[in-house]
Amino acid sequence: MENIITGYKSYKKLNKWLGYDFDAPSDRHESGQVMEFKEFVRDFRAYVKKVIPDGFKLVKFSGNWFTAFGFIACDFINAPTRYVYFSISDVRHWPGAWHKDILIRTAKSDADYTGGRNCSTSLDNFPAEVEYLMANGDHNDK
Repeated sequence: MENIITGYKSYKKLNKWLGYDFDAPSDRHESGQVMEFKEFVRDFRAYVKKVIPDGFKLVKFSGNWFTAFGFIACDFINAPTRYVYFSISDVRHWPGAWHKDILIRTAKSDADYTGGRNCSTSLDNFPAEVEYLMANGDHNDK
């Protein structure tokens, strides 16, 4: 049985990139960047926008030179805006890491690239981890 995340069209579209070799020679370059990566970044961004919980907003997103990152914000009533930063590794050197090892952490703003404690999540658990970090802050040491 399909869960709600894997049932999204954006998830299925993004999964076509699993196993894709972004380092393979390509004659489709635009400003030095492989066109296939640009398409992957569009698919990844669409997925993130689709799965973040209601009330959360993708406020910054960038995909450049085979990596991508972004910030998600949430305004809580009577509390300052909270942010979560996420990033995927270079897809040429760590194939599939964008699917199973997404860096995620709290941030003070949409310009805080050092933020809280580094955590890792998968594409499937991404929405739940964003929600957890927004509500609870960093994970406690065990």
